[in-house]
Amino acid sequence: MKRILVAVWVLLAAGAGPAVADLNTGQRALDLSDYPKALAELRPLAERGNSKAQFLLGKMYTFGWGVAQDKEEGLRWYREAASRGLPEARALLIRLCERDSDAASVAAQTERLNGLGPLELLRNGRSLCAKAALQLEARLEKDPAEATSRYRLLGYYYFNAAGEIGAPKTIEARRRHILWLIAEDPGSELGGAVEARIAPAGNALADPQGYAEGSRLWLQQVDRASASATVFAHAAAYHQIHDKPTAERILLAAKSRFPAAAEHYDASLGYLYALAVLGVSGLNHTGIPVAASPQEASSPFAAKARKALEQSESAALAGVAGKILSQYGAMMQAFGTSATGERTLAEKLLTRAERLQPGNPLWAETLGQHLLMMAKPGRAGGGDGRAMQRALGYLEKSLAQTGEPEWRMSRLQEVAKLALKLGEQAKAERYARELLALAEPHPQDEKYGPAWHDGHMVMGQLALQRGSVAEAREHLRAAGETAGGGTLTSFGPNMGLARDLLQRGEKQAVIDYLRQCQNFWTGAQVPIERWIQDIEHGRTPEFGANLEY
Repeated sequence: MKRILVAVWVLLAAGAGPAVADLNTGQRALDLSDYPKALAELRPLAERGNSKAQFLLGKMYTFGWGVAQDKEEGLRWYREAASRGLPEARALLIRLCERDSDAASVAAQTERLNGLGPLELLRNGRSLCAKAALQLEARLEKDPAEATSRYRLLGYYYFNAAGEIGAPKTIEARRRHILWLIAEDPGSELGGAVEARIAPAGNALADPQGYAEGSRLWLQQVDRASASATVFAHAAAYHQIHDKPTAERILLAAKSRFPAAAEHYDASLGYLYALAVLGVSGLNHTGIPVAASPQEASSPFAAKARKALEQSESAALAGVAGKILSQYGAMMQAFGTSATGERTLAEKLLTRAERLQPGNPLWAETLGQHLLMMAKPGRAGGGDGRAMQRALGYLEKSLAQTGEPEWRMSRLQEVAKLALKLGEQAKAERYARELLALAEPHPQDEKYGPAWHDGHMVMGQLALQRGSVAEAREHLRAAGETAGGGTLTSFGPNMGLARDLLQRGEKQAVIDYLRQCQNFWTGAQVPIERWIQDIEHGRTPEFGANLEY
């Protein structure tokens, strides 16, 4: 798919560029054995993260349909699809795993995987089945230091094992492997991963006995004179949810032992103190809070953490804490708890960080994001135009402090949309143009997909404000040619321009755009088909939160 960056921002040529890849077209071509067409349609979608396209591409490589048969490449695509939650991909991987779970096959797999890093092996372990896991366990009995098998098993036991072998066996296996890792390889890249931590309570794999033993081993490790900065960081991470005072002692000791890394440990302390103030009592494997406790938020350590935040003159400590308080604070309401004054404290800390390090674009940007979040409807001071103007000022300041393209690209999306909302048309157009210029050379890269989409959305809204429906319609079409990625793929795109064009009678243009969105926004809960039916029956869809993203 070719994108044409419009040099003069006028009406885009209708129909310019070939059509975007389409999942339904690709599947029909595969059903009709039109393999070249199927490959042309499915590969771009698979590379953008479409799980169904990944699954179908896996079949093409497995059976050699229109491509050189390559079962390893097929497995790679099946694993990608399974990691994105496609049930049929996980079921197929289990069947394939069970078929190839004899000792010789598992040994051959291990040999092929020996060059992968720990995190890649952890991810690979998601595709294991119970039979293969038993073979890997047998290998470790003979050679406990064989890291490839152990790292794959850690992935299996964290993600899939409980549903296949039950929680008790999974808990026992996790304890055994994690304790070995702490005792024998504490500096491993996996040492700080959530998958290599034991929780004493709060989830189906909770293991208080294993947690206590793990804590004892980590404390032994940091007491050694040879303990590295990495070991200290891993030990603190192990305790940061369920024993925050111990995590603090470890970080303070590390800061004293490694003064050259003081700023790093200040940042870790800021993170820990923010978790304490918020009462966070559980994180998922991506680091997002999944549980919180009012008792934690009102504990003596939380009070101590709040006092430390109030008094700190470290930009790293204040800034990271402010960022976490801002981002995670709203989530706490979902768990029935919200720390008193965390929003005010977040603004105070971010303002202090920006004052202490005025040249660091991260603090100006985070403060701008916080002010913007607080100004939105539904929050105290919601819809406050002055707060949004302040937010825009800080976000623009962060942009002015760096010319790094990837940094600018992610920030420009917010700034362009905010400038548009505030009626700053010249700014909105300038930022939208820069977004499109950054994204245009990377048509198949999800990293640039949101920038391409949002740049055209802003340009389309500006066209409507000038009274040019035709130009706005073409920007909507161009926006749909995005590679997806980011919130486009997870939560879906902003439908503001689509809604406004519907109000001007552009039904077919909006339906065509929604069909394009199906190439990157997929899943059982995606409402695109319902929206299309609404439009076809003369109704305006309830776009809901997709008018805010």
